[in-house]
Amino acid sequence: MALSLPAKLGISRVDGDNVRPAVIADICYFRGSGNPTGAVTPNQAGDWYTDITNGFEWLATGSTSSNWSLVSNGSPIVMTANVTIPLASIVAGNVTIVPAVSGHTVTPVYWKVIIAGTLGGSGSFILQDTAGSPVNIMTATYAAQGNFLAMGSGFTAYNSDGATLAGVTFGAGMSAALTASCGIVAAQMASLTTITGYQVIVQYIVK
Repeated sequence: MALSLPAKLGISRVDGDNVRPAVIADICYFRGSGNPTGAVTPNQAGDWYTDITNGFEWLATGSTSSNWSLVSNGSPIVMTANVTIPLASIVAGNVTIVPAVSGHTVTPVYWKVIIAGTLGGSGSFILQDTAGSPVNIMTATYAAQGNFLAMGSGFTAYNSDGATLAGVTFGAGMSAALTASCGIVAAQMASLTTITGYQVIVQYIVK
């Protein structure tokens, strides 16, 4: 006999050796890491899936593994990523700001970069997607970063609201869907020195 427990407890229904999702009112509640499309088969339209890694939810529109729709309640879900990047990390390589969501596109709608320390070396700060030929979201030249630090006390910031300093530009990926199944990174700055680091805040939607 199957035992059904509340989905909110995060407990699965167990029937013999087969683990099934929690069931309430005949609706199945699945949970896992990442996109369920092509990987999880719903029992029926109306089932739910929660991505416990990224915090997204999908609604089943049918009973095959391709029948998952990212929930938007009629409007996009605005997510926020807030990542602190120490100097050593961005010198070593690209730093992930928003992870990719397989089968979906990420659209950045707002960004803010806070910079701290004493700028040394060279290189532009760039936000871009993770495609082989990356789509640019924004670029701040080395000179622009230095100007911002000179204006601040301890730290300073630039963002996508209103006017921006000369040398800070938007790319084609700002407020537009990025490459499908790609996330957002701060591009490597191998020649940067001495700066303490960056704090990067990106608000985005997934479709």
